[in-house]
Amino acid sequence: MELANRCSLACVHCAVADESHPHFDATGYFDVPMAEALFRDLIDAGISFDTLILFWLGDPLIHPEFARIWAGAVRASAEHGVFGKVEVHTNATHLTDTNIAALLNEATVPQVIHFSLDATDRDRYLAIKGRDRFDLVVGNIKRFLAEKSRLGAPWPRPVFQFIVGSNNVDQVASFRREWVQACTDAGIPVRVAAGHVPSGDDAVIFFRQLDCPTAEMQQRENAVFQEAMAAQGLTVP
Repeated sequence: MELANRCSLACVHCAVADESHPHFDATGYFDVPMAEALFRDLIDAGISFDTLILFWLGDPLIHPEFARIWAGAVRASAEHGVFGKVEVHTNATHLTDTNIAALLNEATVPQVIHFSLDATDRDRYLAIKGRDRFDLVVGNIKRFLAEKSRLGAPWPRPVFQFIVGSNNVDQVASFRREWVQACTDAGIPVRVAAGHVPSGDDAVIFFRQLDCPTAEMQQRENAVFQEAMAAQGLTVP
């Protein structure tokens, strides 16, 4: 479910940065009553899915009623088994205290929050993400980790995503080191993975390869990714 097709960033590897893309001819938000009617319909019909991902291209936390939709999805899953897992992907620019409070919970259904980061300093972040939001994002995520630790809330599971490319491969080691330390400081168990997110409830530092528009570029970037992961001692599935 794409909750919003607008974004606060303009990442070089994302279609949102392409203002000519027809997906963005009209921008807006997923209708909340429609979302709640969908959840009720699935419950009434006895239909279930493995995972609900509240994300497509725009950032879902921009939605002014994100908390209401998140709570409805979690409730439908915990009480009626509609979704085996609820997941959201965000750049964390709108990870406000209100959204943090809405996200953290002890429900019986697994939940995941992917933080799209891709850089470890202001200059590189600006070059890749298109907006100067580095300090804001890092501060927001560290507040999330602190509150998760304070509450002892098992969900959502944080995943720190770094899309490895020629433009940031030199920051792989520092990204791993900094976010492992942030989780450790918050008392949150953490591990590192490449190519896919392993099952579990601990935090994950997650490296994935860049998706490219041509086969030639993809082959080149695949080699960059594989070499970087080998240097980190990580197995690529």
